[in-house]
Amino acid sequence: MRDLFLFHRERVATGAVVAALLLLAAFALTRLTGGGGAETAGTSMRDLLPLTEAEFQRALATAVEHGRAMGTFAPEAPEEDYFDRLGETAAPEYARHASVEGSAAGTAVRRLAEWGRPTSGVAEVTGAPMIATALVTLELSLRAEETASAGRDFLDLGDVQVSLREDGGEWLVIGVTDTERLEELRNEGVL
Repeated sequence: MRDLFLFHRERVATGAVVAALLLLAAFALTRLTGGGGAETAGTSMRDLLPLTEAEFQRALATAVEHGRAMGTFAPEAPEEDYFDRLGETAAPEYARHASVEGSAAGTAVRRLAEWGRPTSGVAEVTGAPMIATALVTLELSLRAEETASAGRDFLDLGDVQVSLREDGGEWLVIGVTDTERLEELRNEGVL
């Protein structure tokens, strides 16, 4: 009798394990094939983004133009010319403070002045960490290419995040932050 009871217990345990494995397999299959959740047929990333492609491209063009301006430098020109050029793509409140010590633009112009060569800026988009209805933040890799050199020597200005806002159909830069500084703030627990 005791052997019969153990035999049934083993069958029940084996059946439970098999049932659990079948449920796990069914769950995995529905997740891999996209089933079992909200209906997603026809939904694309574009449907979920708050901007049209044209709006995003305008924001992108403004950020790249601003990044190029950050890397363009004429050693013989007054420093104010550099910041006036940045002001062409910036909101007035940002343009007034772009030259502040420790700002990304202030650091860039200091490095360009130390290098002492006429340069043309190059900006490559490397990411889009934030996209909202009227706000976009794009990550750019910046460098300054020497304009007088046949070999096109360059100065790496690092990576920055450029924040923009839409204002009456025009995108304006409202802030530029060095990504190294962002990482420092994260490590300090500020962000």
